[in-house]
Amino acid sequence: MAALVPTEAAASPDPAGAAETAEAAELSRVLSRLLPGLEADSKLGRRRALEALQRALEAARPEAPDGDPAAAAAAFQGPWARLLLPRLLRCLADPAERCRALAVHLLDLGLRRAARPRDALPRLLPALAARLAGPEPARRPPPEACEELRLALVQLLHLAVRLSGAALAPHLDDAVRVLRCTLLDPFAAVRRESCECAAGLARATPGARPCLLPRRPLPKPAPVRALLHPQPGAQCLPAVDARWLPNHFHMQSESLIVPLMQSISHQHWKVRVAVIEATGTVIQFGSGKSVDDVLPHFAQRLFDDVPQSQVFLFHVFEKLEES
Repeated sequence: MAALVPTEAAASPDPAGAAETAEAAELSRVLSRLLPGLEADSKLGRRRALEALQRALEAARPEAPDGDPAAAAAAFQGPWARLLLPRLLRCLADPAERCRALAVHLLDLGLRRAARPRDALPRLLPALAARLAGPEPARRPPPEACEELRLALVQLLHLAVRLSGAALAPHLDDAVRVLRCTLLDPFAAVRRESCECAAGLARATPGARPCLLPRRPLPKPAPVRALLHPQPGAQCLPAVDARWLPNHFHMQSESLIVPLMQSISHQHWKVRVAVIEATGTVIQFGSGKSVDDVLPHFAQRLFDDVPQSQVFLFHVFEKLEES
């Protein structure tokens, strides 16, 4: 009789898990009904489909104060990553500006609601680079022509940096490539947001932090005889444990200094202040070799007409001395 108790307990389904599965299935059904509208030939049809998706996602948001946010995020993760994310990324290149704006808004909403926003990075970062990173940012306009949309895309990148943290390390190349272009954007608000994003990227993936790889037991040391007289094909020395490999942000940080120094003399004082603060953070968590490159530019900012630039400059010097 006692042997039947575990069987009965295993047979009884978990109410929370069943509710989560039902919620995910319902959301998948709604998305499957609305997503074909994104393939419409007319921009009006695509816009209406995106607006319907927005209403569906906002209606599916849990409003009850006693609801479990973790369960809701877990139920949203599957339909978001499988159905919605790839379609929205394709909409970033839509000819209609309104459709692109709705796609950015839905991507922002999805990243905030997903249980694992870092899972979207392998597809999100290349898509952002395709819209923001041009071959010659100082001479040619970026692929995204709308200034407000470029600002929204940089804000989306900043959100991904905040939510993903160190998981962004394998995608540093795409993130730095985007920032090198957006730091020279003609729109001042894009430059300011890019400075904040660069500082957040430096804090999230510093060079001294080890990669977050799964732990595994270290190999046993080889006998002394095997080290002195190795057999053919035998591995004498144990392999380096991959969890101690650094993220190498210090190697990427130097490529951000050049566009930052090109923006440090911008006509808007808020941009200059943002550049000074971001430069200090990038150097603090990156390579110290860049100090010699930024000192002449910092010296010129000591004579800035706006006192805020001088104040932030002294704060940066104090931060670098402490580090």
